[in-house]
Amino acid sequence: MAGPEGYLYLWDWFCELDAARAGNGFGSNPITFVDLEAWSRLTGRRFRPWEVDVIRSLDMAVMTMRAKRAEKDRQQSGKPSGEIMMDDLEGFQRVFGV
Repeated sequence: MAGPEGYLYLWDWFCELDAARAGNGFGSNPITFVDLEAWSRLTGRRFRPWEVDVIRSLDMAVMTMRAKRAEKDRQQSGKPSGEIMMDDLEGFQRVFGV
């Protein structure tokens, strides 16, 4: 079995999907199956079922982390803040315990 570094391509894929995600005026929308299918078709990269599960888990974790940070920033400043950027390695490590 490959070590964690063998799965970094999934983080890269997730970052591409995240950069193209839609918003609703109040924040980012979750990545949908339609988004995954379109990305796969347009890039020529095919997901295996377990990879879809990983991408969706990453999305839920990042969306949760963003919501918590936005709430904390709102409480501290009284106004909404920006989202967590994809280069927030510290936040990623907190979520995934690495």
